[in-house]
Amino acid sequence: MDQQKEIEMSQLRESYDCPYTDQPITVDGHLDESAWDKAEVLDFFIPVTFEKPISPTEARMLWDDDYLYVGFKAWDKDIWSYLTERDSSTCSEDVLEVFVKPEAERDPYYNFEINALNTVFDAYNVKRGAGGNDHHRWSRWDCQRLQSAVFVKGTMNNWEDEDEFWQLEVGIPFAD
Repeated sequence: MDQQKEIEMSQLRESYDCPYTDQPITVDGHLDESAWDKAEVLDFFIPVTFEKPISPTEARMLWDDDYLYVGFKAWDKDIWSYLTERDSSTCSEDVLEVFVKPEAERDPYYNFEINALNTVFDAYNVKRGAGGNDHHRWSRWDCQRLQSAVFVKGTMNNWEDEDEFWQLEVGIPFAD
């Protein structure tokens, strides 16, 4: 293993401090409340190679008494999404995902995928890999009070120009 890869691997985090906020968060896709400034930035990398992606993405997380909030900023030169029906296969488009596993050592887990049009795929997965490739088997569950909003700095679905980024802000209700 080369020295650069060793350095990158040494910077991997085992945990993330998700700060509590008593400031109201408006889920509008803008991430402009001052509470977001208190949340650490999570930078993403390509698994296995640990390389930085061509189009970087960062995330931040906060929580209050009712919600877990996740904010993303994804730089992308060609932002595109077409699916608009809830629980569509959004993972085949520009999408950002949140997986929540309440207990580290046990299933179930919750899956939230939201595309650049703010189309939601949400699923309650009783066990990883159960149901094979039929991800719609678990998508009959809907997180009723889920809040999400997208802001796009560019033009959706136009490959002839160059976009800058898109942001996703999500409020996942603990009660659901």
